[in-house]
Amino acid sequence: MSHVGVNLGFGNLHENLTDEPMYLGELALAVLTDRLGFDSLWAVEHHFDDYAMCPDNVVLLANVAARTERVKLGTGAVILPWNDPLRVAEKMIMLDIVSGGRALFGMGRGLSRMEYAPFGIEMSESRERFDEAAAMIAEALESGWIGGDGPYYPRPRTQLRPSPPRSFRDRLYCVAGSPDSVASCVSLGASLLTIVTQPVPNLMPVFTSYREQYRAARGTEAPPIALNVNMYCHEDADVARERSLRYIHAFFASNVRHYEFMGHHFSQTKGYERYDEVARMFRQAGLEAAADAYAACALARGGVPGAGGAQGPDPGRDPGGLSLGGGLPAGRVPARPAAGLAHAQGRAGRGLPCRRGTGRFRGNARAADGPGLPGQSVRAPAAAGDAGRQQPPPELAEVAGSRGARQLLDRAELPRRPRPGGRPGAARRRLVRPVPRRDAGQLHDVVRARGDRACAPRPAADRRRVDAHRPDRDRG
Repeated sequence: MSHVGVNLGFGNLHENLTDEPMYLGELALAVLTDRLGFDSLWAVEHHFDDYAMCPDNVVLLANVAARTERVKLGTGAVILPWNDPLRVAEKMIMLDIVSGGRALFGMGRGLSRMEYAPFGIEMSESRERFDEAAAMIAEALESGWIGGDGPYYPRPRTQLRPSPPRSFRDRLYCVAGSPDSVASCVSLGASLLTIVTQPVPNLMPVFTSYREQYRAARGTEAPPIALNVNMYCHEDADVARERSLRYIHAFFASNVRHYEFMGHHFSQTKGYERYDEVARMFRQAGLEAAADAYAACALARGGVPGAGGAQGPDPGRDPGGLSLGGGLPAGRVPARPAAGLAHAQGRAGRGLPCRRGTGRFRGNARAADGPGLPGQSVRAPAAAGDAGRQQPPPELAEVAGSRGARQLLDRAELPRRPRPGGRPGAARRRLVRPVPRRDAGQLHDVVRARGDRACAPRPAADRRRVDAHRPDRDRG
């Protein structure tokens, strides 16, 4: 079954963009992911750096759940050594309930010293911490009970409430690339999730090992392997290649800095020895050559339906029937979420090379330059009252604050689905767009617009105050 998802990275490599409008742009992408028909949306967990900043991806996805209707919501991933397993299990159950069963649970163990140090956790303990926590959480998501007698997370057996309403067995993902990580993934019965940093044929030994171990341990075939790959789509193949190289090079430089891939510490860190070989290759080849090799693994697709022009690996010819899908990482890509995501999905839907494949796929989604939906403009004009606020560069004006993000979504004019069971032709307006400020009366309006008849009548004073700012609103 084909499955194409989008991964939100929450990186801010722009020189003149504060973190709040960056977040608003990512949330706008999240909404478009649902409305454009992608299968899943994923969010990273990263801390303390402009490389990526999403301290709690479960909280973020709960917010997205209220703005979307059908897209699955995945953690890509929760870094278990940095989190209490009891709290992770509670939050994942709650996310699954508030999203209507759309939660996907991905877990990892982290790689950056700059993230481990502030938590006061030794990186050398990550493997043991991960294995102990992962087993506790996986069991809790099935039984509703959690407990442990291990050295890192001793917990009395405790019932979790709310209890899990459904199984997570086919919704577990484990970031893995090393032999011990693959073994952990198999023991959990999880799908393998890997980040493509080299040509897929080079990764086939890892994939083969996972499938063989899974078959031997569980007597059934392994679930599809999830690939996280960078992608850039454009009508012009030369433009696709030039822009993908420019942005991926910038992202790669931030990646090397964040993980200290030019350093020597991996050889002395238990559980990370294999990364010392990667670091040594980077030092020998040089940063520029290493960036070129990394960019060559991305998909830079260009052309018109039925034409050639694809750059990068052919997703239909990778060993093992693996196809690649995804988006572009944050290397100072102009933040035009409606334009880029609609552009990429529109091309995929019309048969361009950035197409769906035969497995489950994810990618670091960032907006591509280019038009939005055919015949539509997505550039939002400057909003009144924004003159006194900090303004980002012109190419980022579309997400310059809450009002700009809302206008961007309005101008995209994407089709809305009819309300199930409602009047024929009735539009379903479930999206709650961010606004600069909401008082109690405004929140009441939002709840009332979504059809909640159980809320108490709004005080007349609040109604007059809110409606005074809405001249177009029927005050009867």
